[in-house]
Amino acid sequence: MIEKSDVVRIGNLEVTADNMPKSKESKVIDYWMIPRSVRKWTGLSQMIRSDFKNKIIGSKWKGDRSNHLKRDEHLQNDGLRGKSIGGFVDSSPGGARTDVALIAALGLYYFDENGCIQLTYQGEKMLTATDPASVLTEQLFQFRYPSPYSASIKMDEEIEIFPYRFLFNLLMREELVDDGSILEDDGVIRLTQKELAEFVIPMAKNDSDLDKVVQLIVDHRKSGNALSPSELYNNIANTFINNIEISGFIERSKGSFWLKSDLDVIEEVEERLNKKPRTFKYELGSEIEFQQRLGMDPSKSKFTHSQSSNRKSGEIALKIKLAEELQNNPMTAEMIDKKFIALLAKSTGTTEETANKVVNEVLKKEPSDYFSEQYLIYSKSGRTFARDFEKTTTKIFMELLGQDKARWTGKEGKSPDVVIEILNLNGLIDCKAESGYSIPNDHFNRISVEESGYIPSYKAKFFIYVAESFGKSFEKNSRRIETKTGAKGCGITAEDLLYLLEFHRKNHFSQESLYNLFTSSMVITKANINELNSGDS
Repeated sequence: MIEKSDVVRIGNLEVTADNMPKSKESKVIDYWMIPRSVRKWTGLSQMIRSDFKNKIIGSKWKGDRSNHLKRDEHLQNDGLRGKSIGGFVDSSPGGARTDVALIAALGLYYFDENGCIQLTYQGEKMLTATDPASVLTEQLFQFRYPSPYSASIKMDEEIEIFPYRFLFNLLMREELVDDGSILEDDGVIRLTQKELAEFVIPMAKNDSDLDKVVQLIVDHRKSGNALSPSELYNNIANTFINNIEISGFIERSKGSFWLKSDLDVIEEVEERLNKKPRTFKYELGSEIEFQQRLGMDPSKSKFTHSQSSNRKSGEIALKIKLAEELQNNPMTAEMIDKKFIALLAKSTGTTEETANKVVNEVLKKEPSDYFSEQYLIYSKSGRTFARDFEKTTTKIFMELLGQDKARWTGKEGKSPDVVIEILNLNGLIDCKAESGYSIPNDHFNRISVEESGYIPSYKAKFFIYVAESFGKSFEKNSRRIETKTGAKGCGITAEDLLYLLEFHRKNHFSQESLYNLFTSSMVITKANINELNSGDS
């Protein structure tokens, strides 16, 4: 929970227990709030693994500033928090404490009688999860106020609501269909960030306020007036939208968001909303039980105080190692063989029998699916997992071209992310973990400038950009590089690169075909890959 010296970042604002904006009338926080130490929740499972590996879990946290500093340093060393030239990002490790406040608020950590961090059942699931988004989605639909977190920031006790369920309920209301004034008149129910900031964050106090909030939004839309919510509320609204993105249920554009039109998504949201959340309330002095209830096994209806899985530490280590292997290596079912089991057992100091048991427990779908899901998360992570995006892209090209034909160079500094070789010709890959990438001018210069640019420095004959998606000017700027350097290139989305890998496994494309594809001077699509398939089999 937030301690007096904690720093919670909401957009560009820094909010502490001392300077937290309060209602003049009530002297308490009378709007929704959630800790924000990270913009996206995609890295929370890695943070929990770091805390486990570095023995932060099980150690005293409450009031132990030296432990807060240690955690901040561990996160930096594990690549989960940036470093500043002079050392820590902050002289006070507020970020480390806010991480823990968020993880606890979600019901993944609790603090025992001695103030030590402990894992709830769902916290342990996150520690070993191959699909952490599913665990976090479960917690979204259980998250509620009041709670130990809301009490710690002096939130109004009258706010008694399931905030994330409230948002999904709004996205199911036909009265909020977009008439074209938000994005387009296409029959889709949409909400804007400003509507959230104006009518939800400060005004929704109870679940029963749903109809009232819907009517406020409808009336506002009819008025045609512009909204100007406070910067604080607007940033909080943005944070809540960022949070529900982890579910994979929503899309967003131009300050608005909506449920995906996929029927399976709509049915799953309806099913989750129809399933009543567990009934328990926060009372002062019941913090440990509340946290354990919030993070209990979702398949159980009866609460017992022992909610951990009671697994041996060797099995936990095995699950963590297996999750990391599956998420960071493009594996197939054939690769999970006796040799893999033996290496897994040896690396964790357990028996092959135990390793085989854990593998059978974990593998509920194709091994390649775990990698694909994580790779797509990396592709949209920005700087958070940029290195992981580069490394996993390298592994994909190792399989496409051969183990010795792709090399990760991102760690070398002032270099492309990956260097590859096809038909004895050098190629470069730059990985951009972002959407709408278009090769801005500084990137154009970085790759093409005479003598010191990546292309002349590595004597490259072609180049590839891998990103979540590309902007309209990408192909034009790609041809500019070609004109200046003579090297041809292409772009390919992370999703389509995975598609290419799957087709390659079935057809084993020739080096000539892959070279022709990668020097096509366009953004490669599934249609291009299908043509390659039909002409190369």
